Amino acid sequence: MLPALAALFTFLAIVLLVVGLLSLSERRLQPESRLRALLRSEAKETTAPGQSLLRRAPSSVPLLRILVSGVWGERLAFDLDRADLRLRPGEYVGVRLLLALAFFLASLILLGTWPGLLFGTLLGFLGFIIPAIYVRHRISTRTAAINGQLSEFLRLTANAMRAGFALLQALESAAKQLQPPLSEELERLLVDTRLGAKTDDCLRDLAERVGSYETRMMVTAILVQRATGGNLAEILDNVAETVEDRERVRGEVRTFTAQQRLTGNILSVYPLLLAILFTILHPGLMSLLWTETAGVVLLLIGGTLQLTGFLVIRRILTIDY
Repeated sequence: MLPALAALFTFLAIVLLVVGLLSLSERRLQPESRLRALLRSEAKETTAPGQSLLRRAPSSVPLLRILVSGVWGERLAFDLDRADLRLRPGEYVGVRLLLALAFFLASLILLGTWPGLLFGTLLGFLGFIIPAIYVRHRISTRTAAINGQLSEFLRLTANAMRAGFALLQALESAAKQLQPPLSEELERLLVDTRLGAKTDDCLRDLAERVGSYETRMMVTAILVQRATGGNLAEILDNVAETVEDRERVRGEVRTFTAQQRLTGNILSVYPLLLAILFTILHPGLMSLLWTETAGVVLLLIGGTLQLTGFLVIRRILTIDY
């Protein structure tokens, strides 16, 4: 009873700390800080790829600010930006560390010293990578949603340019007719151009943030046209047809591999479900797996093989096109 209560209080304390850190991330830059950021940006001829003129601070906590300094922190900020998460890199790392600590302490309290240390280390590592997996999932989901809107966006932009609009005016007109997430990316591009960034740099930043082949192809076509000339409306129509063809092929591939992906998911979850069922039916027998040394070794081997099989199946079913 006491270990369970201790684990509960530890979990509540960590949750409150996480909520406090998340509340810090909601703070916005003050007007003076915004002006200083603009002045520093205007002193440079171009901005770094994938970054807009106004960038969020690494963290409001000094220790976390030191932890995410450097290239790693910049990469984390870029990934959070692509995932459309309003978190600073420092707070994001803090959440990952606290989640790992929560898993480790819960395992240590509930299972005892040696089994708790062993499983706590594994669960702590799992708790540390879960937020990263979630961010990657959001990035892939958001990128897929933007790819699904590109064809409509290209048609709208081409029609606006045939009506006599300039490129930025056509982009603004298309952004007003589209839904997020593509409309948000277009609004950000337009805001950056209003703040003084070059249009070509803003288009490259758009391609870098989205990260899809289709977006890079679209931006490359626009940049080549701006450098060499030509009918941009016709070029965008051709790009739209290519994007539609790629979307059709992508849908066919997902249809053909649906059964294999379902089988892989079932095989990955099946052992865990059986373990839970056997634990409910015969708890004394199953407890040998985490109370005896041989059982712990078997669990580690089984978990490693299961994870390896899951990753191999995912890699086999990942088709490049």
